[in-house]
Amino acid sequence: MAKLKNLTLATGQIIKFNLPQKLRRGHEHMVEVEVQANGKYLFLTLLLENPDKEQQWWADNDSIDLVRNGGKLNLKNENYKNSWGFPIFSDAKAGEYTAFIGMYQDTYGLPTLNRRLIAYKQKKVKVV
Repeated sequence: MAKLKNLTLATGQIIKFNLPQKLRRGHEHMVEVEVQANGKYLFLTLLLENPDKEQQWWADNDSIDLVRNGGKLNLKNENYKNSWGFPIFSDAKAGEYTAFIGMYQDTYGLPTLNRRLIAYKQKKVKVV
């Protein structure tokens, strides 16, 4: 791992990414994620992209410092597991969506990078 300004660039992987195959409009659903990582200032975010390529994002609030607007997980070759809810609004477009889970690292103070994608997984789901 490279060290820059006392920051170790994180490494890791998504071990588990579970969410329902069918998401119902007007309901809240849960996503369950488990990662293994080594690094500071990590956080997780779920992205859903509809058939028109419009995106909605839902962060794992337990991994985000809302005041600083950045990652707060510090893992040393450890696993982190969490689940959180997200709504599918009643006016959401029906059809096939891309669900993308990303693990990111905030790289405070580096001259060229602000946020790095460490690992991700994606799958197709249906909104009905």
